[in-house]
Amino acid sequence: MIGYPDQPQKRQFFGDFPAYYHNLAAGLSFADGHWEIKRWQDLRTCPPIQRNRFPGHDRRVPSPGNPDLFWLQDRATRREG
Repeated sequence: MIGYPDQPQKRQFFGDFPAYYHNLAAGLSFADGHWEIKRWQDLRTCPPIQRNRFPGHDRRVPSPGNPDLFWLQDRATRREG
């Protein structure tokens, strides 16, 4: 993912945002079978829902310094090499 791990100024969402329907939180499950409930800390992770429009769909949304995006990247990305 762009900006991971050491270029936080380049971090961005691309296409989709994580769910936040439950008090700005979501449950995530992982390939190894474990799960975590994550409450999002940065409001940029939770843009307002617009009728007939998916926030971020078909576009890149910069989110530099967003701790939620780093949290997602840290669990869903591996370093090259």
